[in-house]
Amino acid sequence: ENTIFSGVGKREDEIEYALKNNILAINVESFSELKTTLKVAQKLNKIANISIRVNPEVNPKTHPYIATALKKSKFGVSFKDALLMYKLAKKEKYLNPIGIHFHIGSQIFEKKPFLEALDKTLEFIKVLKKENIILDFIDIGGGWGVKYSPNDPLFPLEDFAKKVINKLKNFEYKLKLFVEPGRYLIANTAIMLTKILYIKKNEDKTFYICDAGMNDFPRPSLYQAYHHIEPLYQNKEDIEIVDIVGPICESGDFLAKDREIKKCQEGDLLVCFSAGAYTMSMANNYNSRPRAKEILVKKDKHIVIRKRETLEDLICREILGD
Repeated sequence: ENTIFSGVGKREDEIEYALKNNILAINVESFSELKTTLKVAQKLNKIANISIRVNPEVNPKTHPYIATALKKSKFGVSFKDALLMYKLAKKEKYLNPIGIHFHIGSQIFEKKPFLEALDKTLEFIKVLKKENIILDFIDIGGGWGVKYSPNDPLFPLEDFAKKVINKLKNFEYKLKLFVEPGRYLIANTAIMLTKILYIKKNEDKTFYICDAGMNDFPRPSLYQAYHHIEPLYQNKEDIEIVDIVGPICESGDFLAKDREIKKCQEGDLLVCFSAGAYTMSMANNYNSRPRAKEILVKKDKHIVIRKRETLEDLICREILGD
């Protein structure tokens, strides 16, 4: 009952499952999805609470893969289309429009784009009120920048929160506020350990070839993202510039390129920081590589919370034909 179901491509069976489990709202992202939600609600003879994801067309100035509120984005709908969708939902017996949502992107370090999106959305809610459509909540998404690099700034969360609360307090009517701070909360709660298998040198480069690759730690290859990496035991003071790479047969399989790091030797362990978000959740079995184990550490205790996969795990669902 506190769950909002988001995603640009929801299947009918997923919508049905959500409605049967009485979630708070289905976050609709297109006219077609609105019609599908209505169809499923009619089939179940059940009212579907909905919110609509609007696209406030704010440029968050982040990596293009994680900018989600531009006109060319697949996410959300324009305010113009949203108005038509709310009006349609208002007329339908099995649809109950109760909220509105936006999410402008990820890894954004300035509060200005968020506040601009909020202002635009609050103005639109006033338009809805004139149509006698009164909402219960506004979901302003997440995307607050996380400190991956020592040079990254801190997102001004306290000041941002004060401004958001002030805007909602002074709004025409009371709205519940939802936020999505997933990465911000957990990105820096975890590390990944990897062992240097080989150190390889040629005329131009030094490579630390590790036992973790792009399947274990996808963000550097996928987004050219920076993750701070250090030796677990820093016994040497000498610095060298290296490429830290994995064992997968792709040139895009790297954890860091041209990185200054304290000199290591084969067998040393490296610590890859900020692995709490979008590491295990994005890990995969590419190149027939079993996924790593996960260990939860609390004070002086630890427990394995996910077992290391085996080769048998990779083939256990395969079915041989006759």
